[in-house]
Amino acid sequence: MLAQRSDMTEKKILSLVEQKKKKVGGGYLTDQGALFLVASDLGISLDYSSSQDLPLKEVFIGANNVAVKARLFAIYPAKGYEKKDGTKGEFRRIVLFDGESFAKLTLWDDKVKLIDELALKVNDIVRISSIYVRSGLDGSPALNLGQKGTIEVVTDESIPSIMSRVKKPSQIKDIEQQIVLDCIVKTQPRKSEYTTQDGRQGMLVQFNAGSEDGGDIRVVLWNNPTEGLLDLGAGSKLILSNVRSKTASSGGLEVHGDEGTFVQIISQTTAKQAAPQSTAIEIEGTILSMGDKRFTKNGLPSVQALMIGIDYKIYTMIAIGNVSQVLLDKRDLKKVKLKGRLVDEKRIICDEENSIEPLKASAKDVKEALLTKLNKLEENSMPIFCDVIALSKANSDEIVTKEGETVRRTELIIGDETGETKLAAWREDVKIISGLQPGERLRLKGFQVQKGKDGTLSLLAKPYSSIERT
Repeated sequence: MLAQRSDMTEKKILSLVEQKKKKVGGGYLTDQGALFLVASDLGISLDYSSSQDLPLKEVFIGANNVAVKARLFAIYPAKGYEKKDGTKGEFRRIVLFDGESFAKLTLWDDKVKLIDELALKVNDIVRISSIYVRSGLDGSPALNLGQKGTIEVVTDESIPSIMSRVKKPSQIKDIEQQIVLDCIVKTQPRKSEYTTQDGRQGMLVQFNAGSEDGGDIRVVLWNNPTEGLLDLGAGSKLILSNVRSKTASSGGLEVHGDEGTFVQIISQTTAKQAAPQSTAIEIEGTILSMGDKRFTKNGLPSVQALMIGIDYKIYTMIAIGNVSQVLLDKRDLKKVKLKGRLVDEKRIICDEENSIEPLKASAKDVKEALLTKLNKLEENSMPIFCDVIALSKANSDEIVTKEGETVRRTELIIGDETGETKLAAWREDVKIISGLQPGERLRLKGFQVQKGKDGTLSLLAKPYSSIERT
């Protein structure tokens, strides 16, 4: 640096390094890392290259050609993304642990296949070379492996096993990251499905876990691909690597994992067949809204409809296979008798030939009591029905999700005599609001209320939503 800037002295540079470390804070910079940032401020180009392995705690933003040696603490599934030139790419994230610190590293494109080619697994020790480091979204160093990067499996007894992080449920007393949980299943795991604000489908598995000395805690695994979780019975022993503790809505602590949580089944007891996941149901009801034809993951045609039963409960009717044609042939069908399977107390699966029987109905449409004014919208309410007017054209954008997937989002402004709000749709649902023009009077059927980051409420289209021009 002194050779490139004759107006600087070593004392001045060291002073700038200390100022930079205080300004950035958060423990993200070593002296060397701060030196790189100071050099950048002064218009000086420095290069970092070392044949020695760098401890994770000393990895700094701006470094290039870095080598580290660590254990694999977590391995996430590969995901796709769209590059700036419109081509498709792939990335995969891993979490490293060297006994003192953790670091996240992203493998890009061709380097993604190294995980499978080397048959890497959690707790393996690896040496990763030619890493470049950038600033993450939270300001911490984000490690990346590009075209020149390499990974090799090595041995090093000085790096402790990830089991050095192990805890039992009774030992979790505070909010922590990167936990290895040694636990016993206390309640049979159950699965739930959900839809994110951008329309993506997800699932979670939850159960209560404990240990021999008690300390029961709720465990939630989000979108975890481990097979056989739902077959675990009470008494099964597990080790969950890469989970974190957080405050539960009840005020206590609970443990959460994700796609990168490694589930090791130590011993398994068979799940009791006490409560089936679905029960037979026979019920009459009135169709409130009907979605368009879609296809299941198995390629079967399906149609979803929103229905109010004679018990005055709202159900989602899902017709799968040939029986879906009953709904497609009679889009104006109002009243039906269903013989299906009730799931989650609100979804009725109809996949048998005679599971949907059309019934005669009066000419009345949705009861006025079901119609909602925009100033009465409430989060977590049942699907909404309302009469509105379109106040703008439908505008569409291509959105890149956190997983790198590009999806279409369409929205417009609607209003009634009580106020205005946004009407939005994602993915396949955008077609029901595309083409709407300002001034059109609409009856919205079966839309979900969602709350934005700014606290405002809007309406989101679902697979069973429909719009009638009035």
